[in-house]
Order: sequence, then C-alpha cells, then structure tokens
Amino acid sequence: MSGRNRRIRKKEIISAGAVCLSVILLSGGCEEQETAKTIVIPEVTEETTKGIELKNIQEFTYEGEFTDITWTEDTAGNLCVIKDEKNRGILGIFQRIDIYQKAVSEEVVFEESMIGYVKIAPGGKYIAYEHPVDENRELILYEVETGEKEAVMVWNIGSSIYRMEWCGDGTKLFVWTDMEGLGEDQNAEEDRLVYCFDMEREEKEVSQIRLPITGRMCGGMFPNEDGTRVFIEEKYYGEDAGWGEEEMESNEMEAMAVNGEEEVKGRYWLLNVETGEVQEVDFTHMNIKKPVKYTNLGLFGTNGDKLWLAREPLGQVSEKRLLEEAYEDICICDKGDHIFLIEKEEGADYFQVTGIFLEDGEIQEYQVLYKEIYGDFEQPYINAFIGMDDHELVLCSVEYGEYNEDSEYGEEEQWRMNVKVLEY
Repeated sequence: MSGRNRRIRKKEIISAGAVCLSVILLSGGCEEQETAKTIVIPEVTEETTKGIELKNIQEFTYEGEFTDITWTEDTAGNLCVIKDEKNRGILGIFQRIDIYQKAVSEEVVFEESMIGYVKIAPGGKYIAYEHPVDENRELILYEVETGEKEAVMVWNIGSSIYRMEWCGDGTKLFVWTDMEGLGEDQNAEEDRLVYCFDMEREEKEVSQIRLPITGRMCGGMFPNEDGTRVFIEEKYYGEDAGWGEEEMESNEMEAMAVNGEEEVKGRYWLLNVETGEVQEVDFTHMNIKKPVKYTNLGLFGTNGDKLWLAREPLGQVSEKRLLEEAYEDICICDKGDHIFLIEKEEGADYFQVTGIFLEDGEIQEYQVLYKEIYGDFEQPYINAFIGMDDHELVLCSVEYGEYNEDSEYGEEEQWRMNVKVLEY
C-alpha cells in the first residue's frame, strides 16, 4: 500500500487473524458441496466513527455463464441474474438468487431465440433487450412479474443500440442508437436521438431528445438516480477528430488505440429529461477524462489513478481531487456519499475492499473493510455494484474452469461466479 499520495488518515480496521467460513456451493440450485474459504473480517471496535460499518458478510457460488446481474427491491440479499445457455440453445434465462437462504429460483425463459444487448433494471422488475425480427431489430421490454413483453422500438437491422442504460432506481431506460449501417430510406438524424422510456407510465416512451452530433463517435451515457438528468460523453475519432492522412489509412479503431485517449476530441452534454433541454458542458479546463458516475452530488470521474468530483452546475464549478489510488474497480452510490474501491496489489495473493465515506463532497473516513485470499483461481475478474437501499456492496468474482466437451457448440469454458454481499 506504499507510494499513495493522500492527505487523510487511512484506518486499517482489519483483524490480524483470519476466519475460516464454511461456504455452500450450489450448482443450478440442486447439488450442494461444502468447502472452506479463508477471509479476513473487521474487528469489533467501540470507536465512534462516521465511516462505513461492516455488519455482515454472506457468500454464495453460482455456476454458469451469465450476461447481467443486479439487485432486487424485494428483500436484502436477493439478486437477479440473466444466464446465457448457448449449449442448450437458449439465450435468455432469468433467475433469482437468495444469498442469505443459499437458494436459486427456477429458471424463467424470457427469450429462446437470439438476443443482443440486454440489461436488467436495478430492482429487477424489467429486462430490456434487442431482438432481431426479419430485416429489423426490436427493443423489447419484459416485465418479470407478469411475463408480459412489449416492443417499444423497431429499427433497421444494419444499425444497433449504441448505449442502453437504466437510471439508478430502475424506473427509466435510456437508449442511444448507433449511426452505422443506416438504410438509404432512413434519416441519419434519427440516430442522434436519445430515447427515454418511463416504466411508471402506460405510454412508456416519454421523450426523444435530439443531440447536435455529427460524425463518428464513441462515449458513454450516465443517468442520475431518478432519471431526470443524463450526462453524455461524446468522443470523435478518425477524420472528425482531425487525424492526418497517414492515420486515416489504417483502421480507425487501431489508430485510436495507437494515439491514445488524449488524442480523441470530445464534447459533453447534459440532458434535462423533464424539459427536453440539451446543454453542452464545457470540460476543456477540467481534469476529468473518464466519467464514472453521475450522482446527486455531481459527476465523479477519473484521470489516470486520480478520482475527481465535479459539483453542480457542471462545467462552472471547479473540480475537487478526492484521491489518487490504483484500483481494479470502483463503485459509487447514487447519492455520492459512499465509494468502494476493489484493490489488488501486484504479486499479492489477495484482494481487498476499501470503503470511503463522504460528507458534502469531503472525505470523512477511508477504511479497509474486507480482504480475501485467492482460492484455486489466481487473480479472478472482480466487479462490484451497490445493492438495495445503499446498504449492501455486492462483489462478483468470475472464475473460468474446465472446458465442457459435451457442449453442442463445441468446447466451452465453465463459468463460476462467487457472489459476496457485504452488508453495511
């Protein structure tokens, strides 16, 4: 943990000893196997703190390939997952995982044919996915509780959804479509629209907000918690970014990688969903190079290992550098007062979770909450998200196992997802 530039005191609340937990592994909810894993949990301390108090740790192992996962709003420790069963010829399977009861629900097949881009809404009520039909594609909204489907968009099969994001409370879906592959009879400006679908209205499509975009672009879309505003990052590459003739002779994406992120020109937009207003945000003097999360507090973003916070109104108020830290993944809550870092030290045999508590944009506490020693799989891929009511951090470590020689589609790696819920 050396070489970190920080002006605040880091609190190590990790116990020097290790605790051996008995963990139940379930495969498809049927077969159980008991194993042991060594983790390190915080000591009980009587010290009063404004920081994040870790109250409980639950663990569950889910076997199978998945495409998306989120929390449910029904009960703490409940998750929704979409399985990808290519070997069974089924691409859309929904299941619930109860971490505390160590149980998996029966499979619900919501689509048996090919699907494209797919995302579960936070809270687990809806699934949005692309579905090809003849010469077109449809955007389908599937309601989990009723099983009802509704096609809310249809477009030429040569184009595709470029970005699809749910707002933090799962009530609104935002769709930004790609510009490529438009048919001659399609208006190119149609693909400069951001569509908003409100799940709480009978007519789900609420608005189409036109972006003044020209040329090839890449970027991101970041709705706030309730979906009333959306921050959009638009970046140009190729000829539109001012590349020279030599650069344009090679593949545009390869040239982009060679030149690096700093060579790509960008513009930033703030969409007001209620009024339809589109405001360009001047980030030319800002330090944020990669937006991470648009919260009630403002926009969090990074520049290398530095994390910055831009307060509202965006582009008019100076940024604040919060910390300089190397990490594997970062997770920020919708209110902007909790930050979690997933960290791996080079050469170390463990990963750790660091929790950061902010008050009015100022760091109050910085604590190591959890450490785990790697098991049979060295350096598994780990991602994280914040669960129900901002009281749970969900860690998903994906491990790849043996090839499945019995698969109809050839040899396929077997996935295993180890899910941990850190309750705070």
